[in-house]
Amino acid sequence: MAAYTNMSWPDDPYGTGQLWRKEPQLAAAFDVQLVHAESSLVALGYAVVYLPLHRTKSVVPTAVSRFGFRAISAADRAEIDELLKCFELDVSRARRLAKVVIGYRLEDALRAIENMVPNAAEHRGITALADAWPSGRNPSGMAELCEITAVEPCGTDLAETAARFGIGMTPPPSTISPAAEAIGSHTTQRSLVSGLIGLRHLGRYRWESELDAGAHLAANAADCFPSQTFAAPSSVNPAT
Repeated sequence: MAAYTNMSWPDDPYGTGQLWRKEPQLAAAFDVQLVHAESSLVALGYAVVYLPLHRTKSVVPTAVSRFGFRAISAADRAEIDELLKCFELDVSRARRLAKVVIGYRLEDALRAIENMVPNAAEHRGITALADAWPSGRNPSGMAELCEITAVEPCGTDLAETAARFGIGMTPPPSTISPAAEAIGSHTTQRSLVSGLIGLRHLGRYRWESELDAGAHLAANAADCFPSQTFAAPSSVNPAT
């Protein structure tokens, strides 16, 4: 199992172990990718990006804005079992400790992963989030949920939606490489872009000119993915 992160404590991004912990102001954006070859699952990866929020006003991100992330990929059953334990932990904590949980077609991914875990007790957090996703019920005190396919102006895919919200992102590959670093960088970019779209839609982030997701990734994740490049298109069409 390969793990990539820019955080000192990726298992505790909300600082629950700190003696004088302040209530976290974070949005958690997820992306999950299942890589198949000849109808068989050959790799699985996910990423979660933590975007800082302000208590009372919208945030204006810049090219050097900081965010935390963790991306994990696995290529055999033993590794996948370990990955699923990490995913359950990240999902469960996000629902209770983040202010917003964001994803693109996230319920489909949650259900697919739920079916991969034989013991229901080991995926209670995943099931709870899938049941509460925007079409379901979300108890008070839990994170606000944002499904990107339900926002306007939504495109036919994540890249088109990003362009409509004034975000440049590296065009997704036609097929996902099963290489661990490729999956890690791919899911991290998609998580970041989903998070930015969702937070702008909710009024928690704002910007006027083109926002380069590649610059954000280069500033926060380039050393974690040395074989990858993060170049964004030269122009996009910001949402009005």
